[in-house]
Amino acid sequence: DADPFTENGAYAAVKSGDKWGFVNTNGDVVIEPQYEGARSFSNGFGAVKKDGKWGFIDQNNKMCIEPTFDDAKYMNSRGNVFIKQNGLWSTLSLYSYNYK
Repeated sequence: DADPFTENGAYAAVKSGDKWGFVNTNGDVVIEPQYEGARSFSNGFGAVKKDGKWGFIDQNNKMCIEPTFDDAKYMNSRGNVFIKQNGLWSTLSLYSYNYK
């Protein structure tokens, strides 16, 4: 299984066995499959599912937002993303000094 590239140069989420990781535009594995779920990178962040919850990593596989959400979508260019907690969808916004 695979998630499409969302922007030029970003990483796409791919599934190998029962784990998700990421590939670059050449198809090279850049983050080894280790997550229960993943969404392709958008604006420098990839949503990943770990221990049943969703969080966000950067392109170095550093957990930037700890997995605490029931679901998560793609980060937009303004640092906003839809997240789901306790059955409700809301918007998470990154402060400009923390957002790349």
